[in-house]
Amino acid sequence: RHTPPSGRFLGSAGVNPMAHDVYINSFAGNNEWSFSSRKLPVGQVAHTDQLVRRQRFYDSSMYRDFLQHWGYGVAIIGMLDRHGPDQLGLVLPGPIEREPGELLTAVPFLLPHFQRAARISRRIAEADLRTSAATSLLDSSPYSVFALAPDMYMLLANSSAQAQLEHSPVISLRSGRLHVADAAAQLKLEA
Repeated sequence: RHTPPSGRFLGSAGVNPMAHDVYINSFAGNNEWSFSSRKLPVGQVAHTDQLVRRQRFYDSSMYRDFLQHWGYGVAIIGMLDRHGPDQLGLVLPGPIEREPGELLTAVPFLLPHFQRAARISRRIAEADLRTSAATSLLDSSPYSVFALAPDMYMLLANSSAQAQLEHSPVISLRSGRLHVADAAAQLKLEA
């Protein structure tokens, strides 16, 4: 994200955790590669030489104070997705003296798979957040809430329902299924 500058790693391979922290705290969303790659359309892949003049990048703090220590000065960047002000990119940094060769040809074929994985991951995170909020709301309710499958299997019980299950002589769980002591009531529930 550029405004305000921030970032996070969704995944990485071969990156020292200290490098994560330094990048996030000092350079995320506030470097030449980031500024120039935000113009890339979703799904496009580019070599950083196509985005920023090399000498201009070498004059940047990100190169001088960070990447130069590992011998990195170029990268292949793919724009995976945009979600609100956030941009999600794939960055494959490499040494200055080596040409990307077949990697630059291969990444566009792999990019759609990374895009799908990132979108699925985001949707799962959003669903987890909604589930957490709903569970919290249910737990704050003074009423007992049971969610049951058609076979009476307990899918969810809020904290009030859990307390009722622990102390009630009328209802209980048997093999994960709700059981009512009164046989007639049990038949009605199962119908």
